[in-house]
Amino acid sequence: MRRREEWMEKMKGFFAFPRRFWIAGVVIVLLGGLSLWYLCRDSDELKITRTLRALCTLASKPEKESAALGAVKISKTDDVFAPSCRFDFKHEMFSGSYTPREITGQLTRYRAFVRWSEASMRDLQILEITPERATAVFTGFLEGDTTDGKGISEVRDLFCELVKVEGEWRIDELTVREILEK
Repeated sequence: MRRREEWMEKMKGFFAFPRRFWIAGVVIVLLGGLSLWYLCRDSDELKITRTLRALCTLASKPEKESAALGAVKISKTDDVFAPSCRFDFKHEMFSGSYTPREITGQLTRYRAFVRWSEASMRDLQILEITPERATAVFTGFLEGDTTDGKGISEVRDLFCELVKVEGEWRIDELTVREILEK
C-alpha cells in the first residue's frame, strides 16, 4: 500500500506540468505523426515505377518456371494494363489495341515461344503527371533464348502513357520512341 501511495505522489508531480507544456507535447506528437505519414505514403512516381516493374515481371520467364506459376504470373495483366491498351513496337505481332484478356493471350504465346527471357528497364524518366494521366520514357531490355535455341537481345527506347484506373496507375499506351541520329 505504501508503494502505491509513493507512486501516486510521484505522478502528482508529473501531472503538475503547466497546461501549455501538455498542449505543446500533443502538437509535437501530432506533427511528428503527420510528417511520418507524409514521408511513408506512396507517391505517384513510386506507383508508376511499380507498374512498370510489374510489366518487366510479366515479360520475364525463368528457364525452369512451371506452367502453373507462369499462368498465375500472366493472370495479373489487369494490375498492369488499362481496359484498352495500345502497343506499337514496329512489329505486326505485337502492335494494336488490346484488352488485358487479349494481352494475357499474347503473353501465353510469347512464353511458349521462349525458353527463358528477362525484361528490365533503365533510365526511367517520368515526364508529366496529372491527376488522371502520366507519361514516362525509359529504355527497355529483353534478353533470352527461344525454344529453338536462338538468342534474343533487344534494346528499345520506349514511350509509355499511363492512366489512373480505380486509384491505381495502368499502362494505356506503350510505343517505341523514334530516336533521330546525326
